[in-house]
Amino acid sequence: MGAPLVHEIIVDELVAVTRAGGLAAGLRRIVDCGLPVPCAGSGRTLVPAGAAGRVVAWHVAGAELTAHQAAVRVLPHPLASTEGLELIEVTATQPGAGRPASGSLMVNALLVAVRLGLIAAMLDLAVCHLRGRRVEGLPLALKQLPQSTIADALASAELCRYAVLTAASATALDALHTRLGTTGWSLTILFGGSGYLRSHPARCLYVAELVRDAWVVPATVDS
Repeated sequence: MGAPLVHEIIVDELVAVTRAGGLAAGLRRIVDCGLPVPCAGSGRTLVPAGAAGRVVAWHVAGAELTAHQAAVRVLPHPLASTEGLELIEVTATQPGAGRPASGSLMVNALLVAVRLGLIAAMLDLAVCHLRGRRVEGLPLALKQLPQSTIADALASAELCRYAVLTAASATALDALHTRLGTTGWSLTILFGGSGYLRSHPARCLYVAELVRDAWVVPATVDS
């Protein structure tokens, strides 16, 4: 088994920052670490609004481009903007620019921590929501099904927190991101129809999936 990619203190810090400040706050902390930001094959990615100028390097189509080697363009994306993010398109300033890029596993591990912070925030919100809704004279929070869903989400989040401290491959990290996506979906259901509206805070869980699409190294790249 390989060495851990990320320390427990860093994971807990990112969880706390994201829980308090949201998706953009967590991603901004990763950007400020000075790690290359991954882009999807199209050269597009999501970063906190105004943070592109602080990115030291980009991973684009298997190459690592420094800030001086990359041309950056901001594209409109109404849903991303609700979370304080920007859709960025990155291209090389000249053909052949950059150096070969290996898998950005550290960034992917940190993204797990950010998503754990979102799960924690949505758990807080779901409990408050369920306490305020009553069925047959009792708060929904006391009903067996919501309690079971919350318990499962808490257990899943704790499992992912432990697992990210030992994950050392793209395959392992991809499994954690998939699990967190499923957990987020279960929490969205607790808010009823409002959880699917763009105006509802639970939208952060969906936007986090969009970030994953751009940031997560495919499981076939275990480097």
